[in-house]
Amino acid sequence: MRELKVYIEIVGNWTYVGTIKGKDSEDAVFTYVDEYISSDNPCLL
Repeated sequence: MRELKVYIEIVGNWTYVGTIKGKDSEDAVFTYVDEYISSDNPCLL
């Protein structure tokens, strides 16, 4: 199983938002980290 960390750029700053886990593209799952979900980030709509 592989785990990739996912970052997005928000107003010029890179923000860690979650991970993608899986053996390949067929079973890959994205999961947000709690810190991003609970933040007051304007990108969460």
